[in-house]
Amino acid sequence: MEAFSELPGFSWLTETVPEEMRGRPQWVGWRYERRKAGKPAKPLISPYTIRKGSHSNPRDWASLSHAVEAIFAHLDQFEGLGFVFSKDDPFTGVDFDNCIVAGEIMPEVWEMVLALDSYTEISPSGTGLKVFCKAPRMDYGKKADGKDSQGIKVGDTEIYFAERYFTVTGNCVHSPGVINDSTEAVSVHFEKVMKGKGEKDKGKKGKEERINAGATPPCLQSSAFPMRSS
Repeated sequence: MEAFSELPGFSWLTETVPEEMRGRPQWVGWRYERRKAGKPAKPLISPYTIRKGSHSNPRDWASLSHAVEAIFAHLDQFEGLGFVFSKDDPFTGVDFDNCIVAGEIMPEVWEMVLALDSYTEISPSGTGLKVFCKAPRMDYGKKADGKDSQGIKVGDTEIYFAERYFTVTGNCVHSPGVINDSTEAVSVHFEKVMKGKGEKDKGKKGKEERINAGATPPCLQSSAFPMRSS
């Protein structure tokens, strides 16, 4: 039973978020945290302890219903919901930062979104896109401790297989409610990122044709966590 769908501001959970994600106990909360410099951090908040948790410790994750209940019980401790990528699920996350400028999505990023063809949201900042899809783990290399790395970041592009969470806003711009197998597209994009081609050309401003995202997307919400804006 998804009682949260009846709560004010949370109907988008069943309207846009894929059922395959909703049914997994990999949900967390998050909140903004100031840094000395740069943009605010978004630490994962465990729905059980209402404290900072870990994206590598399943004990800090919960069912979607429990996560929503925790948020309602502690509204001042959360900004929104998040979903953790695990080695035990088939999902991969692709994150495009700084790709929405003046309400318009950069065409090269939109091309990649269309190629991935899976559930895609606008990030809480309103300047990025997050794609949730299915793809097997690629060879990300090793971390400093010798363990397999579960993701890669080059420039404004990130790809993660596990040990990372993505915020979930419901601000859907492509493939609402559907999470597809994007193995081929992820593989192609992964190779580009590995070669350093994932970083956009920061010298180009305003001259290239852009895809208009100013019109309201299919499931656009006004905030990452509607209850906080009401």
